[in-house]
Amino acid sequence: MTGVVDDPLDIEQAATEIAAITTLLAQSPDTPLARWFEYRAYQDLVQALRNGDELPQGYSPVALDA
Repeated sequence: MTGVVDDPLDIEQAATEIAAITTLLAQSPDTPLARWFEYRAYQDLVQALRNGDELPQGYSPVALDA
């Protein structure tokens, strides 16, 4: 089945991954590539929360123009 989450989202693991990525990006130069990685990580997090039905009601994800 597509879009079905077998296990609930592990919020502790997600928070740890976000903290690690944030730390890594903070040490990286501010380049278009670094910003793209950050945006992709954000999109993946939003999708995981949406699939786990844990996205806050009324939340409008950021969608950047190409």
